Amino acid sequence: MELYLGFGVNVGNLGRRQREREPMPAWLERLNRTLEKERSQIRVTGFYGHTGNIVISSPLVPTATASTLSRIDKVSWVVVSA
Repeated sequence: MELYLGFGVNVGNLGRRQREREPMPAWLERLNRTLEKERSQIRVTGFYGHTGNIVISSPLVPTATASTLSRIDKVSWVVVSA
């Protein structure tokens, strides 16, 4: 497993709101539940404020991790090595 930093586009307090604001702890729990249901080994392990900046544990390369998060969360994600 590798640790990555993830940056969501229009997630949290930043950017245009395309969806209703959800508290980050609830969002993190919902996203991890969805990842588990999809049998993904990706887990969001932390976040910074309500900015859409997250810490990710993943066995995949950053581009594959970002693609999975984008598909599941329905927003664009950028993932880089920590």
